[in-house]
Amino acid sequence: FDREAARKVWCFGPEASGPNLFIEQLKGIPPNDTIRRGMERAFQYAVQDGPLCGEPLRGVQINLEDLSLHEDIRRVNMGQIMPPTRRVALACFLTAQPRLLEPYGQFEIAGINALDMAAVKKCIASRLGV
Repeated sequence: FDREAARKVWCFGPEASGPNLFIEQLKGIPPNDTIRRGMERAFQYAVQDGPLCGEPLRGVQINLEDLSLHEDIRRVNMGQIMPPTRRVALACFLTAQPRLLEPYGQFEIAGINALDMAAVKKCIASRLGV
């Protein structure tokens, strides 16, 4: 990213520190804080519960390029911003041909005897474990 693009990052997700970006690329005046907070929350919800199976998303970037609101900005509230923003984000994810990744993890099993350990190893191996 260049310096100007980095200034336009509104939030990361999920939980404000994840691997996903929401970037404002509007021409003209940026939206007020209420609209920004609503869109950020909707993005957080969208990347926390993805469209395929409700799992968190990784490596997603949304660029906000256009925004149309009611002329009287005082009439716009969070309830009008969050649901459509979340639906648009989920639709964008689906049109980008998402993929499911196989989960992985590292576990340490301690405190069992050798016979039980053999059964645990057999169970893990039957589920593509190493």
